[in-house]
Amino acid sequence: MKSVSLFDSDFLTIKTGNSALSESIRRILMTSPGERVNNPLFGCILKQSIFNFSSYLNEDIVMNITKAINKWEPRVKVLKVTVSQIDAQTFKVLVNVQNIADQTVFTVTSILNT
Repeated sequence: MKSVSLFDSDFLTIKTGNSALSESIRRILMTSPGERVNNPLFGCILKQSIFNFSSYLNEDIVMNITKAINKWEPRVKVLKVTVSQIDAQTFKVLVNVQNIADQTVFTVTSILNT
């Protein structure tokens, strides 16, 4: 499997294996439904949840992340999702997943600033 890197590189690069899956998961997390042309359902409501963090339960945010990854990235199995607040405006999302093809487990980390 190959994918184009958009988040981690200065220029477009091709990623493979777990790097490609990490890129795909980050893309799901950072895309709000309605942002993607020709696929308005793609993405996760993570940004909306973080901006209104005080009105969401942490369990609801974790459930939404898990559902989005399960829906849009069938090559992985979500093992655990952790959302933590670093400071008043910064949140850290850790997603532990298992690559279904080779059974390797890896972690995807995303930092969001409100």
